Amino acid sequence: MEPTLGKGDILLWIPTKIEEIKAGDILIFKSYVKWPDEKLIVHRVTNIKVDKSTDKVLLETKGDANQWKDQDNPYINIPYIQGDDIQGRVVCFRSYPLKININLLIIFVVISIILSSFIQLYKLNDSKDKKFLFKTYL
Repeated sequence: MEPTLGKGDILLWIPTKIEEIKAGDILIFKSYVKWPDEKLIVHRVTNIKVDKSTDKVLLETKGDANQWKDQDNPYINIPYIQGDDIQGRVVCFRSYPLKININLLIIFVVISIILSSFIQLYKLNDSKDKKFLFKTYL
């Protein structure tokens, strides 16, 4: 799927029905070719067809860097993608892992501790026993 997606990219995808898919969507679907384990493929939908005899929706797919559509490949002829094959539709991708700013994380933790302390003091002060939190000297 290069140049759109590269090795190591992080994909966010949602389960989807075949009726919701449009040409141009990036899909994750089960590989037709069974390797030792089941593999998933990420390719773009290039065309949507309907089988007139069965009224099933069929999807043509292609990897962005591939020369042929999956269904026109002279080396491995992959059948049209059907609803049972689809795992989901890609909604977002990033070319690098999520990074957390350590300073913001520290600030968040400190504010959380302070807020929880104030909440505990408020609950203690609001209790019926009225425990004294502070002594005042006159």
